[in-house]
Amino acid sequence: MERRTYWLRALFAVTLFLIPSAARAAGPQVSLLSRGFGHPDDMAWGPQGSIYFSDFSNGAIDRLDPDGQISVVVGGLGTPEGIVVQPDGTLIVVNQHPGQLLRLDPATGAASVLATIANPSAQLGIDSIRRDRRDGSLVVPDSPSGRILRVGRTGTVRVVAAGLGRPVDALPLPDGALLVVDERLNGAFHIDRAGRARRLGGFLSVPDDILGDGHGGYYITCLGDNTLRHLSSAGTITLVAAGLPNPQGLLRRADGALIVSEEDANRIVLVRP
Repeated sequence: MERRTYWLRALFAVTLFLIPSAARAAGPQVSLLSRGFGHPDDMAWGPQGSIYFSDFSNGAIDRLDPDGQISVVVGGLGTPEGIVVQPDGTLIVVNQHPGQLLRLDPATGAASVLATIANPSAQLGIDSIRRDRRDGSLVVPDSPSGRILRVGRTGTVRVVAAGLGRPVDALPLPDGALLVVDERLNGAFHIDRAGRARRLGGFLSVPDDILGDGHGGYYITCLGDNTLRHLSSAGTITLVAAGLPNPQGLLRRADGALIVSEEDANRIVLVRP
């Protein structure tokens, strides 16, 4: 038995030697970008390659520069979540408690309320926000009510879809439709311009953020199993990376690498699929 084990180990060692190093290193590569600032949540691209992110535990919007320097852009917020950068450089930020959309000036720190989204339930409030490039409207998943809202430039609010579970992110599509992830229904849903929803793909464990891959598919962070997954346009779901402690925000660089904020690990990482 010992002799057989010895030869099996020897064969295994020879096999490793013969396999090219690139093949042995196959799989996602995760590297650290920054850590130690609070609990990072949603993210958005800032000027000159910087990253805005909501610092949930410190009630602030922070900025991570390419050289690794971190600065507080606006503090004194309640529980900041989603971030949109407007064409003029101002920010629209979701303040979950209370349910508000805030207009922030990153240069001066001045803040004003664009819209208030009432939350009559005992559940957590709105989670994210997106800007639709087609008309400049803001797409807001009204998480506790199971609705999707559109907010105009003056703060007018209208309902575009209802009857969902707990939608937490809504990605505008070029044709006016939306791709929504719902953490209560554990899946992704295509919502057409008439508000009709159909599931795209199968089970996702508490999905949180969704992002286009630039080729018709999508990347999705999943809080239930601490993973980053890919959803193809045909509905096929594949694993990109695992072991990401409470992955929240998600960005994609021009070279295809992904940036993920890990709330529980208090860090922002780079993932090369």
